[in-house]
Amino acid sequence: LIKNTEMVSKIIVSTLLLLLFLDTEAQFFAKQEHIPLFVAGFHSNGHIESMTDPATGINRYLYLIDTQIHTSYYPITNFGIGMMFEYMYSRSNYAFFPSFYSYGIYLRYFAGFKINKPILDRFKFFAEINFNNSNYRIEEKAVYPTVFDKPNQYFVKIPVGFQFQIWKGIHYETALEYAYFVGGVRAFYPRIGFEYHITKQKK
Repeated sequence: LIKNTEMVSKIIVSTLLLLLFLDTEAQFFAKQEHIPLFVAGFHSNGHIESMTDPATGINRYLYLIDTQIHTSYYPITNFGIGMMFEYMYSRSNYAFFPSFYSYGIYLRYFAGFKINKPILDRFKFFAEINFNNSNYRIEEKAVYPTVFDKPNQYFVKIPVGFQFQIWKGIHYETALEYAYFVGGVRAFYPRIGFEYHITKQKK
């Protein structure tokens, strides 16, 4: 997972750098016309294990499914503020893991350009910073978090990625986020999601 995350990180960074240094005079870039006004959606990641013991035939499974719902408003062109709520669902037939949650606010900026080519003009690039309060703290990579009775933990996430407009206001998202847990781990995590954009036309 760590190697895959590093590879995704290099691809995203390399793509963004390539786009930034391409010749804009060749009209490869154009101004983004669909400016977000309201955005709502969800992000998700997780971990799934399922294995069968060949000696006993007993199946062991572990599901950790993280879902984060969010909404944001963009009072300034391409710059928005939003709120989110995250819940991690867990289930296993060989160990007990309590579910956990977080909530917080975030700031997001969409790049004001688009790629001036068919299909590619559906991509939107963004960067974001999240401030979160949670009842859990990740202290080691690939280890289940420490879960507390109340939300008394803090962490920051900085996602960078892109979205692709599927149809009208529906967008698919892929991003890589850097997470810093106060008193815990610092690590990169991938995320995917879907969003619905209410936009305003750029004048």
